[in-house]
Amino acid sequence: MDSLSIKTKLTLLIILTLCVPFIVFGVFWYNKSTIAIEKNATQSSVQIVQQLNNHLDFYFKDLERTTLPLFTHPLIQQLIKVESEDQYNRFYLRRQIYREVIPSIRLSRLDIDGISIVSNSGVKITSYGTTSNKLYTEKDLQDDNYKIMDVSNSEEPILTIARKLIDTASYRSTGLLLIDLKLNQLTEIISGTQLGKTGNISIVNSNGVIIYHHNKNRIGEVVSNKDLNNFLLKPKGSFIKTDTKGEKIVTYNRSSITNLITIAEVPKKELMEDLLSLRNIGIFLMVLITIFSLFIIGVYSLKIINSLASLQTEMKQVETGNLKVRAYEGKKDEIGNLNRSFNKMVSEMERLIEVVHKSELNEKEMLLKQREAMLQSMQFQVNPHFLYNTLEIINSHAIVNGDMTISRMSTALADIFRYAVEGNNYKVTLLEEIENIRSFIEIQQERYQYLKVDLIFDKTPISKVKAIRLILQPIIENAFEHGYESHKIRPDYLKITGQLHEDYYLLEIIDKGKGMLIESVNKYNEAFKVSDLDQINTINDEMVFNGIGLWNVHIRIRLAFGNPYGIHIEKSDNTGTIIQMKLPLNCN
Repeated sequence: MDSLSIKTKLTLLIILTLCVPFIVFGVFWYNKSTIAIEKNATQSSVQIVQQLNNHLDFYFKDLERTTLPLFTHPLIQQLIKVESEDQYNRFYLRRQIYREVIPSIRLSRLDIDGISIVSNSGVKITSYGTTSNKLYTEKDLQDDNYKIMDVSNSEEPILTIARKLIDTASYRSTGLLLIDLKLNQLTEIISGTQLGKTGNISIVNSNGVIIYHHNKNRIGEVVSNKDLNNFLLKPKGSFIKTDTKGEKIVTYNRSSITNLITIAEVPKKELMEDLLSLRNIGIFLMVLITIFSLFIIGVYSLKIINSLASLQTEMKQVETGNLKVRAYEGKKDEIGNLNRSFNKMVSEMERLIEVVHKSELNEKEMLLKQREAMLQSMQFQVNPHFLYNTLEIINSHAIVNGDMTISRMSTALADIFRYAVEGNNYKVTLLEEIENIRSFIEIQQERYQYLKVDLIFDKTPISKVKAIRLILQPIIENAFEHGYESHKIRPDYLKITGQLHEDYYLLEIIDKGKGMLIESVNKYNEAFKVSDLDQINTINDEMVFNGIGLWNVHIRIRLAFGNPYGIHIEKSDNTGTIIQMKLPLNCN
């Protein structure tokens, strides 16, 4: 994963954190919403069928209540009891019923198309209005006193309702009252209910006979046993039915009063059309918003990636050494700040490289000048072996002749030459430098008989102090030449002390000759403070120092060990001069 580019990582991040969860959630929500929509649509259909069934129960209850006077009317009770041979009484009672009873019933119920009175044996005693030709017996009602029987499959379907006639004296069944109904009232009740565009509602009795259907041709048909078993299994419910036109949601409700089954069949697609459209619009908007968000995020991310890629390209150019390249700084955001920081870094690198280059050039120049100064101080190195051999011959003759002074001086001089010439490294310890000075002082003491020299050091081993070859000899020579001899004073005193400080070792070279002018002292001390190589070069060019004196020694120490090491003139007046020299400690 670490080896992938930011662009790939960002793409994977968007896919894993946005696209995948959205797809998973979308599929989950789609399935759950579809189930919920189907459930709500089915529940709505069930409620509509329930309400419709309640209307039908009310209708048939009202019909039962309206026909109750027929059940107890004396004329009808008499007509049932009249023998079939008594034609006169039968005719009389029929006419009276037609005049007194039927008009009030038919006026109150316009949907009643006809009324028939049938004996228990199934013989029609009388009828009024348009009646069905099909007759029923007491057995057809079984244990019911009021039952919706059948529907005639004629041009104008008639629904027949049978009701037992009970003798008010004996409470025994004496016949049946058959009421033939027009379906206009049922049509009015059901027509107000609409399920989808092509959904339909039908009414089926307990025998599976369709007593109402929006298609009149299907009235009187019998539903399949499978469907009837579903309807009779529970008082109400729903199931999915598939036919050539697709899936249909079938909801039903069976009345506990009339045993009629109200059935609603509606194509699943139509029932859920509005909800599905709303769901699909929601999904479309979510997808659209997601695509728009991905587009915005992608464009913005691409800009960031391109900015970083451009910065990476510029950094590669810097790696190849092109420090002139610069990043675009127009943006005010974090990328712009990063580009500005990059430009500052490159500019600073360019400046530092130039400084380092100049410093290296200056250092090389200083080293050349240092070597030149050392060569000036050691011009006698033309043929060191010749000098050594010569000094050895002098020493031998001095010993043969018994002149030990010449012997000591030639030996000391040979040691000085050897120290100056044969060293492979110009960096030495202070102990080595002091041993060389002892040889130099030995020669000077032969020259100046009254010269007293004190070498005083603290307990710190001077072998632990770093030094450079020939840094004490030029200072001591300056003391003899400028402090004593130039003022015609006999050299009589020289002192070298050493003391350990916290992070350096301090040497002091002290004489009692005539010192320098205060202007010269200040000039030297100001020059000793300079650490910048450019200024050192300027001092080298502008100031004139004779031989290999104080300035030469100071520069050699400073170039070898850096700041703050070097020389400082602590005191220089008519009573003498004190030269201080700071040297580094050897921590190894």
